[in-house]
Amino acid sequence: MTAALHTRPQHSRALIVSNAPTDAFRITRVATQLFDQVMVVAEMQDLELALQGYRPDVVIMDDPADQTGTSCQISAIRGREDDLSITPIIVISSELGAEAAVQAQAKGAGAHVTKPVRLEDVENAVQALCIGWPGRPATPGTIRQFNQITRAMIVEDSPTDAYVASKIAAGLFNEVLVVSNASELDSCLPKFRPDIIFMDVMLGEWENGFSLIAEVRSRTDDLASVPFVVVSSRDTDQDKVWAKKQGAGAYVVKPATEEAVEEAVRAVVVGWAGRPEKPGTVIR
Repeated sequence: MTAALHTRPQHSRALIVSNAPTDAFRITRVATQLFDQVMVVAEMQDLELALQGYRPDVVIMDDPADQTGTSCQISAIRGREDDLSITPIIVISSELGAEAAVQAQAKGAGAHVTKPVRLEDVENAVQALCIGWPGRPATPGTIRQFNQITRAMIVEDSPTDAYVASKIAAGLFNEVLVVSNASELDSCLPKFRPDIIFMDVMLGEWENGFSLIAEVRSRTDDLASVPFVVVSSRDTDQDKVWAKKQGAGAYVVKPATEEAVEEAVRAVVVGWAGRPEKPGTVIR
């Protein structure tokens, strides 16, 4: 069986691949009992985006009768050249017996579960594949709908730069919250629950944006994996490398432009729906 060791503190995200609404609903209902967040995608292009931005701890694939699509999807994952190529995969189909499990593993999956889907069967597969899985969450997980990314947080201590950044972000998200320091970030993060954080590097005399990213990444809940974009006047390769090591997904050099910020958002926010019909609300 294929197993993957992830660096996040908890295995809390499941990605379900199914283009059958009824089966997707049944699988999702089970997955929310096992993971903190569950996302459902149906199309191949959505799978690619979800892998890069959502970075699931396990992929659960609904295998249709013809099985052709599932084979292609698994091959696409296993053929990647990054760590996502070893993401655990569970195939769910109507096939019975040991032969179905062998066929699933031949495609590159680590486990097979037979329909109708039962919680215990999926849980056993997850326990076998996901190293460090902490068990069922205390409360059912949330379902993240693809293409519903609406909130951005800006961490910036310069009023001028904060204004420029919020004006750009309001053209991309429905709600934008501006904070200026670590204390406000820590207080607002669990309440606002942003889909992305734009982080300045130099925050006053004592605070550093790189350190704040590392602190968020050390959390033990799903907010630990919120996408970060560093927005800084520092334009050295060393800073960009260090930002990536701390957990940032993109780097924009000031003065930020709409084009650069939008490109960064598309790179790190899975399922971003594009610009809203009207500018978002800015909260200060």
